[in-house]
Amino acid sequence: SIIATSSGDPAEISRSFSKLINSSIKDCCLQYQLNPSDIVDPEDPPTSLQRLARKLQGKNLMVLIDEYDRFANTLMFENPGAYDKIDLLSSPLRSFLTNLKAMTSSFSFNRFRSFITGIT
Repeated sequence: SIIATSSGDPAEISRSFSKLINSSIKDCCLQYQLNPSDIVDPEDPPTSLQRLARKLQGKNLMVLIDEYDRFANTLMFENPGAYDKIDLLSSPLRSFLTNLKAMTSSFSFNRFRSFITGIT
């Protein structure tokens, strides 16, 4: 799946991002027979990921993100006006990736890894 960028609305892009991440976390919950309502925070994907990692402590957990910059590149070329409205420094994606990096290097999540690729 990809982040919906067609509207160009920063709030809609943020909601699309949260929905995409939380949908993947829900799928993982079901795979491990966990109750998604105990883990998923609809407004805060980094919190959802932290809760999932805590529930799965002792198990190996790998987060794979392919083409993390696709949504920004799509906006830049297809809707430059919308791209100019997005504050990439405070975006939900940046917050999520910052949190992911912190979790990957944390000793409390020693069986947690991530791998991220980009288009550019």
